[in-house]
Amino acid sequence: MASANGRENREPLTSGPTQGPAASILERSNMSSTASSNDDVAELRREISRLSGLVSDMAQTRYAKVKDQAAGVAQEVVDRGSELGEEAYRRASAMEREVERSIRDRPLTAVALAATAGYLLGLFSRR
Repeated sequence: MASANGRENREPLTSGPTQGPAASILERSNMSSTASSNDDVAELRREISRLSGLVSDMAQTRYAKVKDQAAGVAQEVVDRGSELGEEAYRRASAMEREVERSIRDRPLTAVALAATAGYLLGLFSRR
């Protein structure tokens, strides 16, 4: 429609509240879109929760495996250390028996070695 100044009188499409069936459709569309967005967010939350559970389970499983492996290695170290200690004890005992036998077989040599060792220790301790 033309106005007095020659311009058409148009109402803006966005001004004022929308009324009638178009408003109802628009409102339902917005509500549907909001409900759909809420459903999407809820689904994402469920998926994140599920994935978090999977990651947690995987981490716990890996931790248990590493812990078992570390316990196995520690036990091997203890066993090997025990074996080495026993071997050192056997060798020291054999050397002790050998020294005792040597002293019984040659007592004068043993006394001479002991005197020499004492003399040398005395010299070194003075310096």
